[in-house]
Amino acid sequence: MTREEAAALLGLGADANENSVRAAFRARARATHPDRGGSADDLALLTEARDVLLDVPVAAPKRPTSTAPATATRPASGPRPSARREAPLTTWIWRTGLGFGSLLVVATIAVVVVAIATGDGDHEPTTPIECLVVSPGGVTETSCDTAGAQRVVAELTGPRTCPAGSNSLVVGSTTWCLEPIAG
Repeated sequence: MTREEAAALLGLGADANENSVRAAFRARARATHPDRGGSADDLALLTEARDVLLDVPVAAPKRPTSTAPATATRPASGPRPSARREAPLTTWIWRTGLGFGSLLVVATIAVVVVAIATGDGDHEPTTPIECLVVSPGGVTETSCDTAGAQRVVAELTGPRTCPAGSNSLVVGSTTWCLEPIAG
C-alpha cells in the first residue's frame, strides 16, 4: 500500500501529520470495528494504512536460527524430563483449600483473643455497686441504709438470668440482679 492509498483510505491528504493520522484512524476504527458490526478485514486495512503513514517498520518473518534439520534427541533410558514447573507450597495450599480453612482458624483465634482482652462476657465489676434505688425517675446508686434500697446480688452482661429469689433490672446491655433489703 502506498502513502497516497493509505491517506485516501483514512480520508486524509498525503501531507497529514502524526496527530491527524492517529485521530482519523481512531474515528474510522471505531466505526469499522468487528465489535460494532464492522469486519476484521476492513480494520486490518485501516491498521495497515495507519502504519504506512506513521512509518512503522514491518516485522520480518521469523526464521529458524539454524539451517540444520531439527531432530529431537531423547535419552535412551531414564525418566523423561518434566515440562511442568512445580508450584510453590503457598500456591498448593491455596489451591487445595487448606489455606481458606487455616485462615478461618486464625481469624477465630484472633476474635477469641480480642474478646478475652477487652473483657467481654460476665465478669465482676471493677468497682462493685452494692445498693440501688429504683424509682420512676431512674436508677440511682446509693448506700444500703437508704429507704427502698435494694442490694445488688450480681451484675451480668450478655444473655444470662438472675438467681432464683432476686429481681432483674436491665439497663442497656447490663442486667442487675437485686434483692430487697430486710429492714
